[in-house]
Amino acid sequence: ECLSAFEGLYEQLLGTGMSHGHIADCAHVVAAVGMLADDEAVQGDALLDMMEELLGTPRADLQWFFMNVETTVGPSRERLVRTRTEQEAKTLRASLAQELYGTFFSW
Repeated sequence: ECLSAFEGLYEQLLGTGMSHGHIADCAHVVAAVGMLADDEAVQGDALLDMMEELLGTPRADLQWFFMNVETTVGPSRERLVRTRTEQEAKTLRASLAQELYGTFFSW
């Protein structure tokens, strides 16, 4: 039943003029949103690997983003970096999922 529903959706998207590649890109974004939103389903290295595969963002960049906060201060633009707390990282995941989801549908 699920596969049948997906095939129907796929055919409808093709009917709107979307290419196979664009439909696959959309599926990648939807999958990424789902994984980011469910912080218990995929964690740690597995999350980084999946996000790199789905979104094409380098794993090292994602790891730095999820683990660190960077602040620039003063006239010399000194850069301060601190490690995010576990709660901050969870909140960031949820926020990123919401932002991707919102952006996806405003496209």
